[in-house]
Amino acid sequence: MGVRLGIAVLLLTAGVATGDRAALSYDAPVDCPDERAFRAFVAARLGVDPFDDTGSSHVSILLTRSGPYHATVSHVAGDGPVRQRSFSAETCPELVQSLAVSMAVVLDPVVRRATPAPPPPLVEEPSPEPVAARATSIAEPPAPFRVGVGVGVAWGLSIGAAPMFRIEGRAVFDWWSVAVEARGVTGVPGVVAGVGLSTLVFEGAAVPCLHWRWLAGCAEVAAGGLSAVASGIAQARGGWAPFVSVGGRLSLQHLVSDRVGLLVLGELRAPLFRVFASVATPTGLERVWQTSPIGGGVSAMAYILL
Repeated sequence: MGVRLGIAVLLLTAGVATGDRAALSYDAPVDCPDERAFRAFVAARLGVDPFDDTGSSHVSILLTRSGPYHATVSHVAGDGPVRQRSFSAETCPELVQSLAVSMAVVLDPVVRRATPAPPPPLVEEPSPEPVAARATSIAEPPAPFRVGVGVGVAWGLSIGAAPMFRIEGRAVFDWWSVAVEARGVTGVPGVVAGVGLSTLVFEGAAVPCLHWRWLAGCAEVAAGGLSAVASGIAQARGGWAPFVSVGGRLSLQHLVSDRVGLLVLGELRAPLFRVFASVATPTGLERVWQTSPIGGGVSAMAYILL
């Protein structure tokens, strides 16, 4: 109620009665409904988009998040003064929908004055015009989905640090998200106890995250396979072994444009069981290498919102 009354006071006292539609500028975090969704919310209440980029007045809406979500609504009519109000709500969809409903209430008479009346019907007995149905509810827009690719360096799965690549698909909700990720680690060949050894890891992971502004904390569960190939000894051979790990990560993200973003992340994880490589000696099998009890990595990723 405070949001609706506040917008009504802001716009009505700013000269909305001129009958001119207002131009709109809208800026919101990536996890909020975008400008297209906001216009749709208002149009659902009015039956028409009330905003016009050529209008002599201008309405600006800026959404930010610091704990609860905040909206700063500014309005200027022609060369008049700028009038500004601020509002807040616990969730972004709640705040945007309240803004849209209140904006529709205030702009309804403006739209009626600015929309030309239809010509009278060319009949002797005009029939009553059907009343256009208006939406009685506002549906929350679907969660944005993003796809990202990244490269980095990992350790604990090979001899020393090794190149890593990853690709993920992520569904982003209000304050949390969940991703499915595929990644690989290409081990750099090395020599351990006189034995040449190279490793290769392919795995998939489920990665749920909690978000706060530009920071995200995530858990992950990964499963895949690890290949180790020996060289430099008689009857050298390799093989695959299953690999399962659990861990967590922290990431920092920056939105470059409305749909493109960058992030950097660091992660730590522990295998549920360790994979090792052995060679045959006259006294039996000798273990020459095994995965570390704690592994990790750092990566940079670019993503696009679909």
